Amino acid sequence: MARADTPENDDNISISDVSRVTEVSTTDKVVEGEPFHAQVSEKVSEWQNTSEASQASQESLYSSVPNESIFSLDGSSVVPGFEFPPFVLPTDVVKFWQIMRLSAHNKVDWYGPDKHYDISKFTGIKAQDDNTVNEIDELLKPDDLMPVSIFHVCYVKLLELQVTTCTLHLSSKQASYLVSKFPPEDFLRVQALLILFNRIVDVEKINEEIVEGLPFSFVEKRELNHRLGNLNLFNPMFPDHTYVLDLRFREQREVAKILIKLAVEEPGMNWINESFRRTKNAEPTPGWTLPRHWAEEESGPNDNQHGPWRSGLLYLEYSSDPNTGCAPIWPLRKELKKRCLCGAEKSF
Repeated sequence: MARADTPENDDNISISDVSRVTEVSTTDKVVEGEPFHAQVSEKVSEWQNTSEASQASQESLYSSVPNESIFSLDGSSVVPGFEFPPFVLPTDVVKFWQIMRLSAHNKVDWYGPDKHYDISKFTGIKAQDDNTVNEIDELLKPDDLMPVSIFHVCYVKLLELQVTTCTLHLSSKQASYLVSKFPPEDFLRVQALLILFNRIVDVEKINEEIVEGLPFSFVEKRELNHRLGNLNLFNPMFPDHTYVLDLRFREQREVAKILIKLAVEEPGMNWINESFRRTKNAEPTPGWTLPRHWAEEESGPNDNQHGPWRSGLLYLEYSSDPNTGCAPIWPLRKELKKRCLCGAEKSF
């Protein structure tokens, strides 16, 4: 994509500047003999000199709009070097934004809300309802009605990414580089990885290179595992990460079985800071340790006497640190790898 010739000090333009440039571009007259983008850059320079304080509040990557991304919210491009595709309607962008900014993990919950579990029968302490709201769920509420202007550029870039990579084979490192170029807001990095997932040849490195290698937030990781599947991302060869597993879901329960198998077979205290909650909003069970029957193999899908429970949240950190007496057993990990996508036989 070509970049317009702009002054060197115009690298950072706030959203307020974008709206003002858009407004003036539709009302001011263009001076004959002078390039339009030069007039836009001149106006931006004037506003930047008079509103440095307002620009300081727009420091996030998502609100830093490059010059070639200035356009109006009705879809009409007013910036040279950036051509908004005529087949993309502004309503399409808004609908896509409304879908992507909401977590599919919360929107599609097959099991419904957790039932209240009274732990006071074990502790003797009655819990008081303070009407608090889950902090993560609060972040996902649809407070805004329209996306900011930069989202339109990201939407076009996602379309370009989908079209240009449909016949390519990528390594996880190459995919990580492409995903990192998208901002974290509104699950844009998640959507980029969803587009590239089927193009990645070394699936055994996706979790290490992308999911854990990039600075994904907890909400983004949870969304990735929900959209792609825990067993499609998890690699038992490199289990040293932090886990929050909802045992109501089969795939997360299967990951828990693998971690339990590793904890039992491999030496040392592999599980660190482990805890268990009966429900999402319940307090951790005091003094909880890994039950012995969780390590026993299930005899069938309806066997409730063996294996992990089919409800509750399991928190743990897995460690293979030799300084604490831990040591990986590579044949075991290689065998457990067959339970995941990374252990499936490749056709190439």
